[in-house]
Amino acid sequence: MGLGGLAYTLSKAIDYALDFTDVGHAIAKYLDKHDKKPNNGYLEWW
Repeated sequence: MGLGGLAYTLSKAIDYALDFTDVGHAIAKYLDKHDKKPNNGYLEWW
C-alpha cells in the first residue's frame, strides 16, 4: 500500500467524516440539486 496509498485512504476517510457531520453542507447540496439551475454550486430560487 505504501505511504501514498495510506495518505489517499486517510484523506478520503476524513472527507467522508466531515461530509457526514456537516448537516448544513448536506442541506445546501440538496437544495442546490433541486433549484432552478441544478448542481452548479449556487442557490437560485427566482
